[in-house]
Amino acid sequence: MGYGQQRTKDLTGSFSTLKADAYKSQPVLTAASALQGRVSGVAVTQSSGAPGGKAKIRIRGNNSIAGSNEPLYIVDGIALSTFSLEDLNVNDIESMDVLKDASATAVYGSRGANGVVIISTKKGKAGATTVSYDGFINFNTLPKRYELMDATTYATMANTIAGSTVIADPASYQNKTTDWQRLLLKNSNTHNQQLSLSGGGEKAKFFISAFYQNQDGTLRNTDQKKYGLRSNTDIKINEKLSVGINLFAQRVEAHNNAIMTSKANPVMASIAWAPTEKPYEADGKNYNRNGISPIWVNPLMTALESDDNIFSNIATFNGNIKYKIFDGLTFTSNAGLDANLSKSASLANDWVSPNNMKSGQGYSESYAFQNSNVLTYMKTIAEKHNLTLTAVEESTISTSNNFSANGSGLTSTSNGYYNLGLNAAQSISSGYSQWSILSFLGRAMYSYDNRYLATVSYRRDGSSKFQQRQ
Repeated sequence: MGYGQQRTKDLTGSFSTLKADAYKSQPVLTAASALQGRVSGVAVTQSSGAPGGKAKIRIRGNNSIAGSNEPLYIVDGIALSTFSLEDLNVNDIESMDVLKDASATAVYGSRGANGVVIISTKKGKAGATTVSYDGFINFNTLPKRYELMDATTYATMANTIAGSTVIADPASYQNKTTDWQRLLLKNSNTHNQQLSLSGGGEKAKFFISAFYQNQDGTLRNTDQKKYGLRSNTDIKINEKLSVGINLFAQRVEAHNNAIMTSKANPVMASIAWAPTEKPYEADGKNYNRNGISPIWVNPLMTALESDDNIFSNIATFNGNIKYKIFDGLTFTSNAGLDANLSKSASLANDWVSPNNMKSGQGYSESYAFQNSNVLTYMKTIAEKHNLTLTAVEESTISTSNNFSANGSGLTSTSNGYYNLGLNAAQSISSGYSQWSILSFLGRAMYSYDNRYLATVSYRRDGSSKFQQRQ
């Protein structure tokens, strides 16, 4: 349970294990939703209704007011650094171990202060090659809408509050109410398709999977698509030496999901906009531009005319070597590299930004490399004394850089957001950051007669985020 395997009955900390069998018959989209309601002490909440919206996971509540409360995620022995739990394919996961208290998370130092989620992906099994397909389609409906005033009642109330005629002849709006929620929100569906192959012999085993996911939003003109591949290979070279190689790649394409968390959120505007207003002018073609505030403009126009995109390419490599020095003493070296290349592109045409069209593009790169070397000694004495000693050296280095170019006063939208040079006013920004951690860990676990347990661990971290001698 962290830097090696131990028997469940020998663990002194608080933890829970979730196997894939617990949710494999249900239409689960993400690892976060797999945890929801299935692990005690773990709260999973959705912060956005947008397709692919990130979930907040809290293990035994919040531990910090200003800092992050996200737990540490470990995938096949490597900590996630450049992407989130939702970016993993839930169908590739074999099990998730959730470490909750100080005793269980101590081996991960301060990084494990908010809890630790240890994820093991699926491996191949000896035997005939197995081909497996798993797919489902979700149909999502809105359980209810806000009950709002009709146009006549709204106009009457507006005049009463103002003490004057703000909206003339309220009775003329009878049966002419604009239901903004019905115009903007719709039923949606999600397609999820998964194909996997697994098998091998006594010397080599493999697991290969590919998946496609298309998530339609309940807000019109929003969606997210995912494409991914995974390959896990385990090779037993001889009785003492074995190696493993895990590869994962994924592309995510999100369209207009950011507007659901922006100030001009059409969902919020659909509640605030007057039911006496119409979505289009009398000609039925041009949008109604009457607004109730500088921020909240015609919500239907915002939803249909916005063009805000994020494209992410994720790749991970994880290799491990396990060598049995002699009976009871094992050395394991684990190295992992993950990368996240992300691009954003947006265009605000004359409808969304009247008389001041805008466009922008951004690009970011994040890389993280981690290496851990683990020495484990296990000994049973007189059939009642069980001793496990673990020594770990671990290093992590992470780099990221970003670049963005934005402009306003765009003179033409013929090439979408690619003609940044046509903006009258332009701004460019960029950034770079790097940090590293070097850690050493020692742990001793002892059990007597499977009834009396003791665990002692000590970890020391050195971080480049602190000044020398601080």
